[in-house]
Amino acid sequence: MLAGLVGRLISLESDRRWYQVTKARLNGAGNVDLRWCRLARGTYRTVLPDGIDLAVIDGPRIRDGRQGTLGQLWPHLVSGALVFVDDLHHRPVARWVDDWRLDLGAEVLRLTDRLGVITR
Repeated sequence: MLAGLVGRLISLESDRRWYQVTKARLNGAGNVDLRWCRLARGTYRTVLPDGIDLAVIDGPRIRDGRQGTLGQLWPHLVSGALVFVDDLHHRPVARWVDDWRLDLGAEVLRLTDRLGVITR
């Protein structure tokens, strides 16, 4: 679990059920800021801090998923930040990554058929 490897972890969850599951699994980890927040047009309805050096974007693999998430994260990422993207084998996610590459100038390295990493 990432919480044991970092100083502070912010986890955003748009599904109430997964929020509850994650909260129970964290078992009170003091360095985790778990937030339930709605998705609106592919972005989370929350304020992000500056200085993010690691992020993970994971599903859902639907048309209205998290396509705006990297654009939301981008201004808060430090130079050299890593953003892992799961589910690259799903067509909507692959299209988001192509859009991010064009719109943001993001460099994308495909690690496996399912997982990629984007650098700032």
